[in-house]
Amino acid sequence: MKETLLLLERRMLSQTTKQMFPRFHLVTTKRPTLECFFMQETHSSTAVSVITVSSDTDVLVIDVSLSADLNIESIWIAFGKGKDLRWVPLYEISRSLVPKVRVPFFHTFSGYDTVSVFAGKGKLDIETNLKFIVLWVQNWFCYDVAISELKLNKGTVCDWSSFCREVVINWVLRRSKKIGGHNYTVEIDESKFGKRKYNVGRVIDGQWVFGGICQESREFFLVPVETRDRDTLLSLIKERIEPGKTIISDCWRAYNCLAEEGFKHLTVNHSLHFVDPQTQAHTNTVERKWRDVKNLVPKYGRRKKHFVGYLATSYFKLHVREPSQRLHVFLKAAAHLYQPTV
Repeated sequence: MKETLLLLERRMLSQTTKQMFPRFHLVTTKRPTLECFFMQETHSSTAVSVITVSSDTDVLVIDVSLSADLNIESIWIAFGKGKDLRWVPLYEISRSLVPKVRVPFFHTFSGYDTVSVFAGKGKLDIETNLKFIVLWVQNWFCYDVAISELKLNKGTVCDWSSFCREVVINWVLRRSKKIGGHNYTVEIDESKFGKRKYNVGRVIDGQWVFGGICQESREFFLVPVETRDRDTLLSLIKERIEPGKTIISDCWRAYNCLAEEGFKHLTVNHSLHFVDPQTQAHTNTVERKWRDVKNLVPKYGRRKKHFVGYLATSYFKLHVREPSQRLHVFLKAAAHLYQPTV
């Protein structure tokens, strides 16, 4: 297989690169777009391997965007110099993204032109960016792991976690819709995240969350609320649940108006039983969902201003349960939110 090195910045070509790839076609230009046209015209009939050595992120973006359209077998990006030189298989990342996502995503994460990572909100190198996201989408992600594995300081990890939460918040909002189909039943409940200790130690402020889940489709929603009064909950029920559906709840008085609002309302008295002996109504499904959500929300170091982000992250990870798919879904969401600015 013919190995071709497209040199986009001659000064970065190290002796290590020359030793690894002794046979290469040397093209020297400061215009990466012309390089890509050269690749298309010169190698249209022969699959080649391309090694790009450049600190210019414009080159990175263009290589990714055109790599699938050109007849290139593999494309690698070299980062660093000397003993720190490493090779990143860019073609593997490119192939995992659909064509319309490649340019926006790499524009966002590489700092193309004057736009830095996450639309100007910090700038790590592309390899560290991807490694962080791979860690962040895991259920077991925590700051200590990111600090240890990526050698980042706590402030950087905190900032990048916030940026990732922004992506999933936007993703959740775009998917937001009413739940409950034909003859479907929706369970609703409220739960408090964080409890006051029994007059021992630091007082922990809690956050009430209102949620609902469809028994048949398993679609669900989570909304943080300041109060659990009738007006607040009824407004969310009308906003999140299709009208006229069957709703099961506990005996909280704020729900007493549901029948008057056109819903079929069933209740279960948890002080007596978990399943109503007459109607067989229960809220076990939503109770299990609370357990899953709370396992994903940070138990320590939690900030109330980030709570919407915590819930969105939980929703994202519970909806996209396969970790191998989360990276792909997250990158598409990031490309949608932080689109290139011309």
